[in-house]
Amino acid sequence: MFEEQAYFKLIEELGDMVESAIKKAKVQKKWLTKEQAMLELGEVSKSTLQKYRDDNEIEYTQKDKNDKIILYCRKSIDDFLERRRVRRVA
Repeated sequence: MFEEQAYFKLIEELGDMVESAIKKAKVQKKWLTKEQAMLELGEVSKSTLQKYRDDNEIEYTQKDKNDKIILYCRKSIDDFLERRRVRRVA
């Protein structure tokens, strides 16, 4: 029982380390296009991305309301994903 718990804790820590290394290795832009944001969020649909925007779950910018180009804040998306992360309890 103890060995199994230790194993899962080690796997979780290893996963965290890999995730951290991947984030550091990426050349990160501050702002993402719609397509990039959808991919970062796990290949969500356009309507899901719109819902996250409407619910103020993620930050975005656009020149004015008539501007069709919307850019999404990478840090905001990373924070959103971290808030929704489910951690395994051993």
